[in-house]
Amino acid sequence: MKRLIDTNRQAVIVDVLTTRNPSPSRATIPGAVWLPKAGDGDFFAAEKERFAAVLRKLTAGETGRPLVFLCLNSECWLSYNASLHAIEAGYTNVLWYRGGSDAWAAAGYDMRGMQATSW
Repeated sequence: MKRLIDTNRQAVIVDVLTTRNPSPSRATIPGAVWLPKAGDGDFFAAEKERFAAVLRKLTAGETGRPLVFLCLNSECWLSYNASLHAIEAGYTNVLWYRGGSDAWAAAGYDMRGMQATSW
């Protein structure tokens, strides 16, 4: 993951952690976009279209651009769900960073505060 970020500036990193007590900010991987609820398992047509619209904006419509989804840790399946949603939306270079922000922090890499993106 670190190598991908360091070598591929085109990669779009999306943190999908949804918290019970929404906080206005969260520490995550630098450069990530925080899309809470984007990893919900039950997406209806309206959510699917909104999610696809956000991805089009983030990737400038390039469906082959690397999309990396992460959550808190390997026990959080929201990033897996978001990966499936992205594939369903037509994206072909979708990556799931299973270790999430906990693995990133445990490796000693920088974390940055970020605001949730409304979508």
